[in-house]
Amino acid sequence: MWLKTDYIELPEQEKLCSRPNTSCSYIHKRIGLNRYERRLAVITEDGQMVVYKYFLLGITAGLPLIGRVYDLTQLKDKKIRFEKKAIHIRLWTKDNKKITFRLASPEEQILLPAFLE
Repeated sequence: MWLKTDYIELPEQEKLCSRPNTSCSYIHKRIGLNRYERRLAVITEDGQMVVYKYFLLGITAGLPLIGRVYDLTQLKDKKIRFEKKAIHIRLWTKDNKKITFRLASPEEQILLPAFLE
């Protein structure tokens, strides 16, 4: 039995991150109850957030190059919670996609201004 997934094929991470006016950083995406997985997130100049499913800890992209794309210009709701050790962000798009993640280190928090607008 095959499960339906909404992962799509994405361009190479290095090519996408080298484009002008993009922000690239790792996030900790929630994948279960109190379980987070480190993923690469790219915010493009047109307001898209691309989250890659696989990567090899700082070495290279994992294969296959798949992930999800969230349109930050079409958000239905967002919640940002500041805690002592991390910033927790939950986003809902108009097509009912939800993503929950946290930004734990100062390097990851460079993505924060995109969500405060």
